[in-house]
Amino acid sequence: MAGEALTALHAFDGKRVGGLRALVKSDVPSAVLLTELPGPHEIAASWVLKARLEEGLLGEATGREVFEALPRLTEPDAILHLLQMVQHAPYASANAIRPYLSHKRALVRVWALDALAHVAPEEAAPLIEVALNDPSAAMRARARALSKNGS
Repeated sequence: MAGEALTALHAFDGKRVGGLRALVKSDVPSAVLLTELPGPHEIAASWVLKARLEEGLLGEATGREVFEALPRLTEPDAILHLLQMVQHAPYASANAIRPYLSHKRALVRVWALDALAHVAPEEAAPLIEVALNDPSAAMRARARALSKNGS
């Protein structure tokens, strides 16, 4: 059970997610995936955990555990996956999110702002206003969506 999970995680090439999709609804415990955060397979593990959350297959306790790993992740794609999870499970702390507001990768900054809007809307409000004029089109688009939603 855990062996097949690790095989699929370790085989992930960063592009083809077929093997990871098979893990989403498998009986492989999320605890096995959590052991990969952080680590060399954190992108694959975070992808599966995010997909499980989106499918309603990740409990609150596990969701909270996932976000404990956020400050220790090193791969931008894994960080991005966890920041995107906040819209479905706002368990991350504002303290864990703030450092990513100035990340070198634009999409990490975009989703950090989105995550902050979900966990600390009052703090995010002035940042959303500033982001409406950001050089990044993705940031401007997310800021517009957040300002329309009142987040």
